[in-house]
Amino acid sequence: MSERKKKGIELESIQLRPELFQLDAMIFSHINRVSLTSGAGHGVEVDLTGFPFVGIWSPYDQEKGTMAPFVCIEPWYGIADMEGTNGQYREKFGIQTLEKNETFHAAYTIFFK
Repeated sequence: MSERKKKGIELESIQLRPELFQLDAMIFSHINRVSLTSGAGHGVEVDLTGFPFVGIWSPYDQEKGTMAPFVCIEPWYGIADMEGTNGQYREKFGIQTLEKNETFHAAYTIFFK
C-alpha cells in the first residue's frame, strides 16, 4: 500500500493544489458533504450522505506539473483494488453486494453557489 493510501486525513478544509492529484484521486471515507469554492466565491457543494467513499480528482499533467481546470467530486459505493490485494472479488475492500431480486437506490445532491 502506498504511503498516500496509508495515511488517514481528517480535515475541515484543504487548499487544492496540482500536486495533490499527482498520484491520482484523493479518496475519503464517511464524508457527508464536500464543498469547493473559488477565490471569487463561486463554488459547488455535494451532499453525499450515506455514500461510504468519495473520490476527488483532477487530471494531472506530469510533464507540466499542472492539473486540469476542473475538479471531479464522485460519491462512490466501492473503490478500485489497492496495492497488495489478491484480486478476489469476494475479498474486495468496500464491495457492495445484493441478494437475488434485491434492489438498491442511492442519490446525492449538488448545490451551485
